[in-house]
Amino acid sequence: IMVTELGLLICFFVGLHFGGGQKVVALHNALSGFWGAVFWIGVFFIGILIPLIANMFVSDRLKFNKNFIILVSIFDLIGVLCLRYFILYAGQLTTA
Repeated sequence: IMVTELGLLICFFVGLHFGGGQKVVALHNALSGFWGAVFWIGVFFIGILIPLIANMFVSDRLKFNKNFIILVSIFDLIGVLCLRYFILYAGQLTTA
């Protein structure tokens, strides 16, 4: 799911980049400053990168540990909440 989410985010940002005009300005504003920190730290690092790396490099015995599953799920949920926060509030700052 995380790889699919990453692909969809890439499609979203590529669409903004090639949209021209105000969409490019919105893309720049979204990926820099405060909202850039929310995206890069909250969505990308905590919500995608940590769970993906944890699932790729952890032994099979640890993958099925209840505490590991809960921890990875918490990281993923934090990323999802940051993404919703990012889309909702950063989207309100731009004009259509």
